[in-house]
Amino acid sequence: MVPDWPHPDKMEKKLHNVPASNSFKFHCQAMANPTQTVKWLKNGKEFKRYQRKEGFNIREHKSTPMLVSLVPDKGNYTCLVENKYGSINHAFQLDVAGQ
Repeated sequence: MVPDWPHPDKMEKKLHNVPASNSFKFHCQAMANPTQTVKWLKNGKEFKRYQRKEGFNIREHKSTPMLVSLVPDKGNYTCLVENKYGSINHAFQLDVAGQ
């Protein structure tokens, strides 16, 4: 089956404002059979978990990436979920405000 969002109501918010130094957890829970792969993009470029990238650390939290120690920044993030039957994506903006 093509990937689908089990709780689309939790994904309605398109703009997230977070103060610098805080953390932000991405929510992109999908279901599919066979199992899907999930990729995260920032401004159209893939970023991987467990790497230092642009002023924040990425940590794994129950298959959900978490950005920690945020610095002032703004970006468009996309969650891309795909399997052999198709793909879906969810995009939103994260705005990290300075202190």
